[in-house]
Order: sequence, then structure tokens, then C-alpha cells
Amino acid sequence: MRASGAFQPAANNYQGQVMLLYPAQFGKALLKLHAVTKDAKYLAQAKGIAETYLKLQGKDGTWLLKMNLKTGEKIGDNRLVPIATAIPFLNSLAVVTGDARYRAAADRAFAFI
Repeated sequence: MRASGAFQPAANNYQGQVMLLYPAQFGKALLKLHAVTKDAKYLAQAKGIAETYLKLQGKDGTWLLKMNLKTGEKIGDNRLVPIATAIPFLNSLAVVTGDARYRAAADRAFAFI
């Protein structure tokens, strides 16, 4: 995209925003690293991401799609469709940790679907 002859990266328009599908994808990668290395720091980081998902889960069972990173305020009213992101991440973490809260959150998200 060019504006006034200068290149304007599209990413600049979304600075400070997060789409809540990405932390779950990162969490899955952390779980894979933990499985291979057995390094507890990867599991701890995945659990930290999951705890945030637990706090942010809406009454409908899913999450806002986009949020402001600093304030936590919603950006738009779109909801995350969690079938390929949050549900597999939370289910995997439930298996690894035995923590039923993650499975319950995944079940609430699945009920949204």
C-alpha cells in the first residue's frame, strides 16, 4: 500500500492489538517444546497463557477476537471461533497437567460452536 509516495506497512494499523487465536497457537508450540525437552519453563509459560484464557472467557463460552494489549479493552464485537485454536490448546494442557479447569473451559467453548 502506498500513501503519498511512502510505503505504509499494514501492521502499523494494528499496533497494540492482539487476536486471541495467536496466544493459543503459541501455547500449543510451548507444549510441544515441553514434550520434547521436558523443560518446565515451557509448561509454565503455556499455563500462564491458559490462565489468561480462563479469566477472559465470556459467558457464551468463547472469547473476544481482538483486544488492546495494554488495557484489555475489546476491539470490536467479533467473537473467536475456538475450534482450531483455544479448544485444542486447552484440551492438550488438560491432558498434560490433569487440571480439569482447562477441560471445562474447552467444553464451554465447544458448546459455543
